[in-house]
Amino acid sequence: MQAINSHSVAARKTAERLRPPSVVGVKPVVMRAGRPVIFSGGAAVPQSAYFDRIMRGDWEDRVREFVESGVKVFHLTSPHGGNDFFDSAFWTDDGVYPVEDPSRFPYTLERLARFILSSQPEAQFYIGLGTSVPIKWAEHWKSEMQTDEDGRTYREASLASDRYLRDLSVYLKHLVSYCETRPWSNRIVGYMVVPFGEGCLPLNIAGKMFDCSPAADRAFREWVRSRYRTVERLRKTWGERSLKFEAVRVPRDSEWLRRRAEAVPFIGGRPLDAASIPNNGLARHRGLFHWVEPSQMAAEIDYARFMRDMSFRWLRTIARSIKAECSHRGRNRFVAVDAVKVPLMGWEILSAFDGIGDGHSFPSMLFLSGAWDVGPLLDEPCLDGFITPADYTARMVGCAYEAEGVTDSLLLRGKTMVLENDARTYVGAGIRDQGAFRTDEEVEAGLKRNAALTLSRGFQSYWCNVGSSYFHSPGIHRTIAKLVRTLDRLNEWPHRETVHAVAMVLDDTSFQFEDLTSGYQYLSVVWQRVIGLAHCGIPYRIFLLSDLERSNFPDYRVFLFPNLFRVDGRTLGLLRRKVFRDGRLAIFGPATGITDGRILGARGAGAVLGVEMELFPRQAARHVVVRHRGHPITAGMPANGIYGDSLVYGPVLAPAEGAVEKSGACALGDAILCWFINRPGLFIREFGRGCAGNGRPGRRRDGDYGVLWSCAMPLPSYLLRAAARYAGCHVWCEEDDVVYASESVVAIHTAKAGRRVLKLPGPRDVRDAETGRLLARNSRLLRMTLKSPDTRIFAVGSKMASGLRLPVSICR
Repeated sequence: MQAINSHSVAARKTAERLRPPSVVGVKPVVMRAGRPVIFSGGAAVPQSAYFDRIMRGDWEDRVREFVESGVKVFHLTSPHGGNDFFDSAFWTDDGVYPVEDPSRFPYTLERLARFILSSQPEAQFYIGLGTSVPIKWAEHWKSEMQTDEDGRTYREASLASDRYLRDLSVYLKHLVSYCETRPWSNRIVGYMVVPFGEGCLPLNIAGKMFDCSPAADRAFREWVRSRYRTVERLRKTWGERSLKFEAVRVPRDSEWLRRRAEAVPFIGGRPLDAASIPNNGLARHRGLFHWVEPSQMAAEIDYARFMRDMSFRWLRTIARSIKAECSHRGRNRFVAVDAVKVPLMGWEILSAFDGIGDGHSFPSMLFLSGAWDVGPLLDEPCLDGFITPADYTARMVGCAYEAEGVTDSLLLRGKTMVLENDARTYVGAGIRDQGAFRTDEEVEAGLKRNAALTLSRGFQSYWCNVGSSYFHSPGIHRTIAKLVRTLDRLNEWPHRETVHAVAMVLDDTSFQFEDLTSGYQYLSVVWQRVIGLAHCGIPYRIFLLSDLERSNFPDYRVFLFPNLFRVDGRTLGLLRRKVFRDGRLAIFGPATGITDGRILGARGAGAVLGVEMELFPRQAARHVVVRHRGHPITAGMPANGIYGDSLVYGPVLAPAEGAVEKSGACALGDAILCWFINRPGLFIREFGRGCAGNGRPGRRRDGDYGVLWSCAMPLPSYLLRAAARYAGCHVWCEEDDVVYASESVVAIHTAKAGRRVLKLPGPRDVRDAETGRLLARNSRLLRMTLKSPDTRIFAVGSKMASGLRLPVSICR
């Protein structure tokens, strides 16, 4: 194959890139008994897989260990171009697309494939590749690179650059064409695309806000003109009387930061008179609150909308280019991209990874990168799924493993997540990383826990070495070998969803009502999951608010809405149709209904909660002292329990004076906010016959439900457990252990040794998922003694599926 050196080819194919290609062949993801299974060549692809991305040193030895442990699926990584880690051997300069040269790149795709096949003749491959421009391209087209306000350029091209997307499409098709003409092309399962920023702008990851490159400025100006059509509409929305389209440019960090610190906030559509707020000192409030009326940041919100369009265009270009070339070759390969990290809303990445940065004031990275309101992107026909690492926040034993990206939302669409299981261990440089497993015992408990996540939630994973030699040890491979058999045995095991779970529902449009900082979302989404959901003894799921619109959304007993800031008629209608019924409980965070999408107020909160609420123009840290006045929810909770966090944010929503009692709700806790507010901080109100577990007789129907509201987050595990029980949700474990569960796979993970009782929602046959041995028949309880640490995984059902091929001696 000859190298391509022509921009004319890209120009002719631009139109093709912007529409989905016609794909051929069988869909690469097939739903089998509720579980999305990746297929290739008419057969299911094993779940167990390995990706060694560092390609140096003892690469062959590391791969051979996985072959010996039974792995048959491997990821091949495209060789780097020689200038840095993100260069590609298939795109080396502006308009230059060669093929890999073994004299320059020792670890070529050809060499990787041939070596693996020599060790494992049945091997199958995913092709791993990046999306970065070559260094030489970046030097030539500096104006097309991401650029911050200070003029610093970053390693990645601007997502607004048409030139970049055009050349990226040519590169991707060129690389796919090469792979699909290799002698081992019949072994290719699909393509795994890993952009440098993993779906976020590197300049946002670095703590900067706006892409000020000439390419972005030019495209934003055109986008604004197209959106508003007339300059009068633009001036009205942006509040600038003399603005012209020609003067539109991307907002600047310094301008927004100054306005956030100095502007008079609006509440109820009017400027706040700070002098009218009583206080005990001489200082007056200054600057915007955390929640902001959109009129005060119209240009910044438009920039985020623009970036959403650019981000979606970029991701669709990637997927459609790959699919188009595969279709041209008569193949329909699996295509996934590392992007869409909605479960990490508010992620303060510099603080989390490096212990630096601006903490809770860190920029709203997903919003500014365009990775929000992602439901339409998930429906893109050329994207079969996504790949993401697991959340790095809390990977150590005793914590719950969770993908950075959407998982449960993909399952609703018949697609799948493929989780990068790059668990660090005591081998190589891994021990230096937070959460690294320090012993073989921690490795076994941790890697089994990671497998339990994917098996119980119905998606995929692969072991990944991204830094040194995480799995290069005989002790570790004793666990790997066991897990290979377990994962492949359960590859087509049914996935039957349980209603006995907590569904955390995220409004991924909610960023547009905040001041572009990340603190509240990090607290209420990431830490709520890590601290509360993961340890309440009940499995959880993570969905988008827009997923509730889907007809196949499961009937969970408990819903948690941490960031439902906007409440309008459409939101209320959705809640009434899908949540406010059948004895369910909906749990709401402190800013629920704080805006109708236009102004800040308390009306939306009152409409959702059935309790009159008041909006205080104050900022405060939030804590709740639990009341013990005989309600079943608080009866089993710790005496005088206090929960909350020291993050200061506002304005403050609280019940109006006497409103809880007047509405018939029950106060479960008092708020610790500030000197001028003395209101309940936790209450429950029930409607109709109320929650399914409240003890009242009668079947629950439409209009029978309960709402629980808290002024502070994150909610502790013991509160979630008690509230879920009151909603009629089954509690699987009374300890704060990690429980992963569906109606077909149940697992428990702990860092505490001792006796445990794992309770099932009904009589079930239970088998050890590792061996297939029958442990219990028609049983509701599993009693066991656990080590520290430990993980147990169980396959639940009347009998093991015939396709699992268990030894006869085990099945008896």
